[in-house]
Amino acid sequence: MTSNPYFAYSIKSGYLGDPGSLSDTSQSVDTNGSASKKPTRKKRNTSRACDVCSIRKTKCDNSRPCRLCVATNVKCTELRVRKKSGPKTFRKKTIDSINSVGAQFSGIASDRHLVAQLDSGSSFPDLALVVNVLSRLPVDFLQELVPFTLPGIAEDAIPLMDRLQSCPHVLGGSVDTNLTRYAVTTLCLVLLEMLLLVDKPADYDAMLWGLQVHILLIRSACERLVMFGQSQDKINFDTQFYLALAELHQFSYLMLKAAPNSYKLVHLRAAMAHCDLLTPHTNKDMYRKAELRRTLQLWERHMFLFGTDAVFRNVGTFSPQSQNPGVEVITDNHFVNSYYELLRVLDSMKDPRDKMPEPFAWKYRNAESRDQDLTYAALKLNINTIFESGHLLRRSGDDAVIRFLSLAVRFKLVLVSSQKFPRQYVSGELMELIMHLNVIMGEAEPQFKFLLEKFTFTTVLLEVLAAYLQMTPEDEFMPEGLSALIQFTTILSTYVNDRSKEHMEDPQISGWFARFTTN
Repeated sequence: MTSNPYFAYSIKSGYLGDPGSLSDTSQSVDTNGSASKKPTRKKRNTSRACDVCSIRKTKCDNSRPCRLCVATNVKCTELRVRKKSGPKTFRKKTIDSINSVGAQFSGIASDRHLVAQLDSGSSFPDLALVVNVLSRLPVDFLQELVPFTLPGIAEDAIPLMDRLQSCPHVLGGSVDTNLTRYAVTTLCLVLLEMLLLVDKPADYDAMLWGLQVHILLIRSACERLVMFGQSQDKINFDTQFYLALAELHQFSYLMLKAAPNSYKLVHLRAAMAHCDLLTPHTNKDMYRKAELRRTLQLWERHMFLFGTDAVFRNVGTFSPQSQNPGVEVITDNHFVNSYYELLRVLDSMKDPRDKMPEPFAWKYRNAESRDQDLTYAALKLNINTIFESGHLLRRSGDDAVIRFLSLAVRFKLVLVSSQKFPRQYVSGELMELIMHLNVIMGEAEPQFKFLLEKFTFTTVLLEVLAAYLQMTPEDEFMPEGLSALIQFTTILSTYVNDRSKEHMEDPQISGWFARFTTN
């Protein structure tokens, strides 16, 4: 019969026998015959365990090893680093994470001096240098502000900027005074960023810093005045109008930066919310609201079609007021009117949001159904009609711009409708677009080149090239098509800059440019 060594060890070390038996060691008799007290056993400390026992989840301490340690001749060692725990550590980690997130924000929020200015009634930075530089810009350049601001604001930009110098340089004043300053200061920010696209002005960094500080301080002052300085029934038309205008300008500033930023949507939706709250009382108020609403709707559709921010294609339907506009008030700016109508062409399509691909993510998928209702042909005709209808009303140089915009909208229409047509037909439509774009870019005026910079439309041109290369194998290139494609590539290479360089990393596009362009 074999014995269990662990069971035997338990017998020898733990079994004490019945009281009074020979194996009973709980009592012992001395020579005087008196019973001694039961020896006290050291209490096992279970708060800590050696390395081996901690893995086995076994109680032990250094003075009295467990039976497994004794049987395997394992010495009690404690070399591991104990893990700290407790609410204090959690709170410290939370605070450290908050501080680390805050440290990632540069500029205004991380400057202690600027934050202190918010709580004290210190003066605004002097904007004399900014106003002096921007007020000397030619009128034609100020017109390029549209639609980054309202057409009426662009016409009065210089008088509005001059008012900044006459404003008090301390926090305070009425709500309307501060809101006007807020809107004009954000307008200066947009104008300075647009000037950077042409040529970086001297003292740009100092002017930008001064404007950002001014905007931070005046926005804080406006929030306090609107929320705590007066009752809601005293908030008038101008209050909501200038708040909407300031939000539009901050959206425009981020647009000109040409970097993905979810705050674009935040500012645009905030401007729409203020626009919805406008209650016109005069004909002038009605026109200003219509001009603001049309500009905001223009940007909403533009970002949906051409924006690189996916959030604009995931926010649901367009604003309700654009679906039931009622009596439309047409603005005096023919560029805004024409581009607005071009962007509205796709509104008549069924669920365009479910079909609009992300930039450079479109893949051709041929479906069984064909375009029985001639939707594509009808919308294509509408685009051409809109371009021709305002031909005589536009200022010099606008024709090439509107023509390019109509081709850009038509390109998105081709992508959305491509599944209804054979591959050869889609390839032919894309080649037709490329030939028209060659004509426009070959005769491009400075105004057209500035359009590509402002709206970052170089990305759209690269999309056209990528779509055609995907649709058409090289062995199917026709001689005239290849010639047009090489011309398009050569012209496009002159427009590619740091703002669109990231899209050149696509292997197909970069390989194509390497073959037909020289650095």
